[in-house]
Amino acid sequence: MTILVTGGAGYIGSHVVLELINSGQEVVILDDLSVGRRSALDNDVMLYMGDIGDTGFVTRIIEAHDIKAVIHLAAVTSVPYSIANPEQTYLTNTVKSQALLEAALQAGVCRFVFSSVSAVYGEPKTDRVREDHPLAPNTPYGDSKASFEAILADAQKRYNFTYAIVRCFNVAGVDKEQRVPQWPDSPTHLVKLAAMAGIGITDSIQINGFDYETTDGTCVRDYIHVTDAAHGHILALQRLQEGKSSITINLGSGVGTSVREVVEIARRIGGNNFKIIEGERREGDPAIIVADTTLAESELRWKPQYSNIEEIIQSAIEWEKACTAHRF
Repeated sequence: MTILVTGGAGYIGSHVVLELINSGQEVVILDDLSVGRRSALDNDVMLYMGDIGDTGFVTRIIEAHDIKAVIHLAAVTSVPYSIANPEQTYLTNTVKSQALLEAALQAGVCRFVFSSVSAVYGEPKTDRVREDHPLAPNTPYGDSKASFEAILADAQKRYNFTYAIVRCFNVAGVDKEQRVPQWPDSPTHLVKLAAMAGIGITDSIQINGFDYETTDGTCVRDYIHVTDAAHGHILALQRLQEGKSSITINLGSGVGTSVREVVEIARRIGGNNFKIIEGERREGDPAIIVADTTLAESELRWKPQYSNIEEIIQSAIEWEKACTAHRF
């Protein structure tokens, strides 16, 4: 079976593609390269540069390669960007995703994996968030993802297909063999920013909010290594290929780490005592969000292998050291 991966030249997408190829799968990628990089992919990988919302283009790709499964990762992924540009966020994450789904199903795709996000939960009411926790997104980013989740459920009533919704928590780090990039230019991800400051590429980092109801006053997040996240997407697809029913799955480490803890680990590993700038709280940031991964463990037989926070930060720092002179 040939698998279409949208956003396959992006951060998570390029790691998913790498894992698929390593497992012997045939892969075709659709990416507009607005964030992704061709250099993140092996030269032999088939890449179509285009828009997921272009239904005719999507249909031609699917028919040309007899594609029966899609892993959909293409998205606007920045919370601050979504707040500043809600209309573009909904256009990409909801409207164009719906167009992609419609084209795929009409062309005969029978398996669809959607890469969603923990932001659909908003401000959780429990210490460990299960998949049946009420959805209450408080940003356009989270709401746009939740909206497409609802579209998937409704589409199943009309089409003969199964889907897996994979709700990733904070994906970070880089492939252990440093084969694909960590994050695009102009980063907003804490672990990458901390890694850069840790080895002196930058001389400071801003922490947004010191007055949350947490142990040290900074937000607590669940960090999952990107390779573990990629593996989870593939196991979700394999489950569908086994003929099992549609499912929604959390992917996280199940361990909470505060923003200050991430910064201090990066200082220690990187060896640079960089400055911390105290910023205001950001809109849409919950105090604590940590995954309950029981369902992923039981249904996918998945357990994170690399998601210790020190290992994640170490891999990020190694990438920054190797790429100081030449960046993707």
